[in-house]
Amino acid sequence: MTCARDSSHVVREEAEGVFVEDSAPTCTQPQKGHFEATFKNDAFAKQVSDSVDGEGAKGHEYNAATYEWNGNKCTATKVCKEGDDTVTEEVTGTFVEDTAATCTTAQTGHYEASFSKEGFAKQSTEADSVTGEAALDHDYGDPEYKLA
Repeated sequence: MTCARDSSHVVREEAEGVFVEDSAPTCTQPQKGHFEATFKNDAFAKQVSDSVDGEGAKGHEYNAATYEWNGNKCTATKVCKEGDDTVTEEVTGTFVEDTAATCTTAQTGHYEASFSKEGFAKQSTEADSVTGEAALDHDYGDPEYKLA
């Protein structure tokens, strides 16, 4: 600040600005805030900056994925710990034979599901939990006769 009567009379003071948080960072938005500078000399007024970005967005942190089977479809879901994002993927499981069909029993197997989205693990239903092709029935062919 310069004296109006004598320009050689100058008063200066430097004050360090302090960041004041207006809003915390979220998963998708950076921290918002402003700087405030307070001077020791009462001749200088407190200064406040315009809004500025502070620390960057945190990114999503998800809870453990959950999986739900409905027939041969498996749905994987994971929810952000902050509750502001949900990722879901549904895939059709592939039938895997565990026990081949015989004349009297049907084929059994299970489904396996693989996901393309990050954070989802391969899933499968229990072994022999799915019925595949029906029992084959007997195939005796033509009878043979022997006379005694």
